[in-house]
Amino acid sequence: MNWDGFGPLILPYATTCPVPLLEQHARLAAIEFLAHTKAWRADLAPVVGDGVLTAFTLVAPTDSQIEKLLAVVITDAYGNVTEANVKVDLDGARLGRMASSSVLAYLQGRKLLAVKPVQATGASIVATVALKPTLTAATIPDEVFEQYGQFIANGALAKLTSMANKPWTDTTTARINEAEFINAKAVTARQAERGFAKSGRRSATRWF
Repeated sequence: MNWDGFGPLILPYATTCPVPLLEQHARLAAIEFLAHTKAWRADLAPVVGDGVLTAFTLVAPTDSQIEKLLAVVITDAYGNVTEANVKVDLDGARLGRMASSSVLAYLQGRKLLAVKPVQATGASIVATVALKPTLTAATIPDEVFEQYGQFIANGALAKLTSMANKPWTDTTTARINEAEFINAKAVTARQAERGFAKSGRRSATRWF
């Protein structure tokens, strides 16, 4: 969905706000909300071991970027799970120093997945990640809007109506929406954390 789809949620409270400004603040609010909550999650396309490489390029869906690595599962060339409990961490430097016989995985620069030790030729490595929109994203998935559109609109309205000396400036509306946005981030983050801990692995985007 394009960002102007937030218009019906925002324009009644900021009636003369230009659409490009509305879209900009909706995008920024979505980035903040999804970065904080880790609620947009997906299993990325598998990368394949070759017996040599320990770093693999991850490809995020269009208009998205990886916020955090959540889990990694490795299967052999026959589809049998060989590593279901890979140790993962955003802090690759710290994880890399750990003395462990376990398979370790971490992000390098949010785009490269490091997996140690080297995985066998034909091994399929699937990373589960939390996503957020890019700063230049032209669209947001319909599912994100349906699940979290009102919360994201609250965040956008909090910023828009707090702008000084605009026809739509309204500090009361700004305070109300800011409080609702903060609460929604906290509640959704807790739901996402619990949901991910309880869920099995599914090769599909999931929402909390």
